Amino acid sequence: MKTLKAIGTWMLDAIKKYSKQSFSLFMTVFLMVCLYLIVYSCFEKASYDRYHFYSSYEIFQETNHLRYDSLKLQLSNEVDKYIAQVSGNSSALNGLVVVDRCIENDIDICFVLAQGEQESHFGTQGLARKTNSVFNVYAFDGHDYNKINSNGKYNHPNDCVEPYIALLKRDYLVDGKTEYDMLHKYVNKNGARYASAETYEQSLLDKITKIKSNTEIDNLYQSLRRQKLILGK
Repeated sequence: MKTLKAIGTWMLDAIKKYSKQSFSLFMTVFLMVCLYLIVYSCFEKASYDRYHFYSSYEIFQETNHLRYDSLKLQLSNEVDKYIAQVSGNSSALNGLVVVDRCIENDIDICFVLAQGEQESHFGTQGLARKTNSVFNVYAFDGHDYNKINSNGKYNHPNDCVEPYIALLKRDYLVDGKTEYDMLHKYVNKNGARYASAETYEQSLLDKITKIKSNTEIDNLYQSLRRQKLILGK
């Protein structure tokens, strides 16, 4: 009897001892699992939020890029229509080239179109038919084709747009002057007039007014400029 009682007592003590260890182990594992789940949940939420944010931003950017491209296409078509109207469908100047150069350099497109019309009807009148210089750069009064500087001769009317805008920015639109300052007094930084005609500025202003009144060119151009700012271009 004593022996059985001793064995029973030992077994009970053993159960109590190992039960406490098992409980401690269980609690330790349980707490670790809980901690893991909490941490995992936080990372998963952060990952979802980050994915959601970037997806929304990418959608925003893509939408604005599509809007920008759509506006540019509409504007290019309007410019092509105006060039065709003025030149009797005979000008080779491409509206998209004009739009691209104006938007890249932040030059008012109505001013550029008015001057292209004023100088040569977009390359279809006067010396510009030979030089392909729509804006008659280097075509000074009294100079025939042979006297015009080689810098004022181009293989295609499209090629003259960028040099013309570069000339504006370098020699005319300086010291804070804008295109509309040129409509009062169209002179370069040395005081030399772009054209000798006394009515040149008024004629340009009249053409700009006509373009803005009779076409969607200015509205589309201003919308395109705003879209460019949104995209940070």
